[in-house]
Amino acid sequence: MVKTPEEIALAQRAMNYFSRIHAFARDYILSRGTDATDFEVQNEATRFGFDLIMADIRRDGRPHTAVGIDVRIGVRTGVGTAFPHPNQAHHNRIARGDALQVAGIVNIGGCGGELYRAYQIEPWDDVRKRVWDVHTECCRIQAEASAGRFRFRMGLVKQFVLLFSQKVLKRQRQKMREPILSARCNC
Repeated sequence: MVKTPEEIALAQRAMNYFSRIHAFARDYILSRGTDATDFEVQNEATRFGFDLIMADIRRDGRPHTAVGIDVRIGVRTGVGTAFPHPNQAHHNRIARGDALQVAGIVNIGGCGGELYRAYQIEPWDDVRKRVWDVHTECCRIQAEASAGRFRFRMGLVKQFVLLFSQKVLKRQRQKMREPILSARCNC
């Protein structure tokens, strides 16, 4: 699919708003801490995002003005971050040691996209540190792939997933003294 310069500009504008929404969510989490729930952060971030976009959009209520605007922010914390089921309700208090995700979709004029940001609430133990390192490396590899270093066709997706997994495992093993998985059994 080839996008027009106008569609690309709208998508970039939507993603720029999305970065500001994520910054708002991060700052909100930092200010409220463990007094907040994922549901609360989700609703405040959605409200902030919609208000932010609508303040920049000319609208008069007539047809074909302010169309295709969509702000859907989802926030999940704790064990819910491991279950990305779209119909699952999230209403959990943010706790120390939790994983937390702020994600969603922002569109303007039907153009935009998804953006996911992961967080790890302190304190970190060795297991959380390892998970975060793997997550960070996966994001780096994805950014590398998105920068045009790889060209995808549907038949190559399987090869990319394999290459991706091998790179992550190789780098993680290099960083750690012990293997990621242990095959010991005391049976």
